[in-house]
Amino acid sequence: MKGSSCAFFVSTLCCVNVIHAWLGSTMKQKPFSTFPSVSRPSVTRKLFMDIEQDSVAKSFRIEIPGIASALSIPRHIQHSEIDQAIAANGMPWQSSIDPHYRSLADDSNKPFYLPFWEWQMDYMKKHLTNLQVLPVESKQGQDLSYRTNGKVRLHTFQCSSDEYKCIRMTVMDGGARTQVFTSLWYPQPHFHLPVLGIDLLQFGQSKHLCIVDFQPIHENSSQDQPFEHLLQPIRDQYPSLHGKMTRRFYDEDAFFSKQMLLGRSDRAGANDLVYKNLFPAYQAYVNTHVQMVQSATPRPSTVADVLQRHAAYDNYSAARDPAHAMLAATFGNDFADDYVYDILFPLADRGVSGTLESC
Repeated sequence: MKGSSCAFFVSTLCCVNVIHAWLGSTMKQKPFSTFPSVSRPSVTRKLFMDIEQDSVAKSFRIEIPGIASALSIPRHIQHSEIDQAIAANGMPWQSSIDPHYRSLADDSNKPFYLPFWEWQMDYMKKHLTNLQVLPVESKQGQDLSYRTNGKVRLHTFQCSSDEYKCIRMTVMDGGARTQVFTSLWYPQPHFHLPVLGIDLLQFGQSKHLCIVDFQPIHENSSQDQPFEHLLQPIRDQYPSLHGKMTRRFYDEDAFFSKQMLLGRSDRAGANDLVYKNLFPAYQAYVNTHVQMVQSATPRPSTVADVLQRHAAYDNYSAARDPAHAMLAATFGNDFADDYVYDILFPLADRGVSGTLESC
């Protein structure tokens, strides 16, 4: 009995710590930023925010028959905070940091994966509920949303919605040297659903690796997942995205599904792989994930377990992801540590990260 009690106490303590970390991050959303000087809005102001439908959770909205339905708030007002957060770092970049760079997609000077960023941002604004900007900062409060060394630049945007506790979008532009777009979608923890992971990497315009997957939050994902039947008809259309992972750094049976989109290409085949095959498949996967989350039934009893699984996923990924080595080589080790453990995988314990060779 003593052993069982001890194990139960440790498990409970871990759950409390994870939930505390999650609640701490959600408190940064500042949902009533329209009224920064007021700590607790009046009923009238709550009603205004409810009508605007961009800050108050569905369960707390005040419904007034015949009024809310008659109002139409222009999208540029609904999402002004998001647009400001993006524009603060000059996004979307219409030209590369390298003036001599020519994209393999259209021979322009635009970053190679910019259309993915633009499409996803527009999609989120149209389809997600109560989209809110989240700060991109270290646990010490340092802004990590933008970094450059003059040759390479990195921009990160984070947001939340009623459906997702956090969606991160990252673009790295280093001209012909490096082009990267990554995004990670964590559903709200009252949904026991997979994480949507997107990693699109281009190095030296000669090496391309693209991965999109519904990543199960259970470590052993070798068995069929209940959502995979939604993905198979999409994946079957794109044989070029049926690549296999190597086991050198990742285990495809841990946090990966059997319907992963994975494509590799050299310089000659990059445009066909990325824009004729990956782009429409990626759009279909994003749309399917959002529809899956929006049709799911919230289960508050699963919150502690799901947050524990998110933490396990973050720890697994932080230990293997090549981002740390690449960021350390580009922006320094201190920035890499903060970015990997406070932004990329915020529930992970600080420790040993992956290496650049895993790309």
